[in-house]
Amino acid sequence: MTSAQQRAWNYIRKQRVFRVGDVMMVVGIGKENLKSFLFALKKFEYVKAENGSRTFEDKTFTLILNSGVYAPTVTNHKLFDKNIGA
Repeated sequence: MTSAQQRAWNYIRKQRVFRVGDVMMVVGIGKENLKSFLFALKKFEYVKAENGSRTFEDKTFTLILNSGVYAPTVTNHKLFDKNIGA
């Protein structure tokens, strides 16, 4: 079974430009889990925000760095990407 963040990463890679609410609905990831995942992806420049929507669900992002099939993980404020071994 895949994790919610892995399912979200799969969706993000496939769509490239995505709305947060769509990710939540399609992959079944909770708001707080997705929020922390996207915050990390944005911080480490994997995605960029495309609009200044007031609600989290209506924010749109674009994938900038598609490093591979495995979702990057964040531990202790550091990102680990199994795809590139860093």
